[in-house]
Amino acid sequence: MPIFKPASTFTLLVLLLASGPALAQEWTDELVDGICPAPISLCGPLSDTRLAPSTAPISVCPAGSVCSCVPSCPACDDCPVQVCVSHGGPECRTACDCEPGLGCFDGRCIAGFAPVFCCDADVCPAGHSCQHRNGRMDRCPDICVDHVWLCDPTSNLPNQGCGDDRSCSCTASCPFCLDCGPPVCVSKTAPVPYRCDDDGGCANPGDQCLCASSAPHLNDCALKVCVPDCDRRCEERVKKVTHRSKRLVRRASRCRRDDQCVQIDPTTECAGACPAWVNRKYARLVEKAIDQLDEEVCSTHQEQGCPYATPGCQLERGACVDRRCVGVPVLPGPRPELEPVDANPAGIQELAESP
Repeated sequence: MPIFKPASTFTLLVLLLASGPALAQEWTDELVDGICPAPISLCGPLSDTRLAPSTAPISVCPAGSVCSCVPSCPACDDCPVQVCVSHGGPECRTACDCEPGLGCFDGRCIAGFAPVFCCDADVCPAGHSCQHRNGRMDRCPDICVDHVWLCDPTSNLPNQGCGDDRSCSCTASCPFCLDCGPPVCVSKTAPVPYRCDDDGGCANPGDQCLCASSAPHLNDCALKVCVPDCDRRCEERVKKVTHRSKRLVRRASRCRRDDQCVQIDPTTECAGACPAWVNRKYARLVEKAIDQLDEEVCSTHQEQGCPYATPGCQLERGACVDRRCVGVPVLPGPRPELEPVDANPAGIQELAESP
């Protein structure tokens, strides 16, 4: 049985050039680090190519890909099959495809208003916004630290006096710095502590400046370090606003036809949000309710150092599905402006009584 070996980049280029200049240029443009783009799906006529074009059903490629011919042999110039291949496609799908701290927006890794991390990666500082590989936004798990003391290298106790449930960690001069100041005893899963600012603040939102005592049983302040705060107000505030906003949207989403569905923006000072779809006669009421909720709950969110993040959103059109207004993905194109919505004071009672 013959053994097939993967072709080198040079061999692939030779074969592509033999297939014709147009095909060679189309595929070599996509040849990155010696890896050809994998076909996404079939495209072009889906029936016998001998049929008239007007009778052959056509399959188009998704956004970010092009329809390319696959010749029957390396030197052939025919086109028996056409496939969709990536052409300048997105470099990321979620923050897990980017460097720590960068978010994935419109398929590109860029820095947003606040750092975004991968929830499933090793680097995910407590309290910061993060994204799972399935696209769901979340918060990096809180690692609560409420008691810190100096390590004792002369101690006969395990782990330099830190005990079995803690580790002796260096104190850095700043977050993610690699220098090693006086070591302290902290939780094994906690990030490296760093020194507090001169005014007693911390560089990372969600951290607190805590006194490290000279021994676990003392209440002195031998050193001030920044560690993850046990205060969960930031997280609870975001959860509260998100839950209430979704509830308002759902109550206002009942419909009978697609043209009843309009888009609103449920973004607040607590967190960015993708557009939501509601029945047009309730849209103004929902926007007003979310604005009031934003003012009541989120007015001091960022002032208190809480992280802020905005998810990446896809372009959608409104549709009435199962008698509810929902967003249906559409191909990339100019984003439609929100349609003007007439105020409807009479709809307040109807909205309140809807399930």
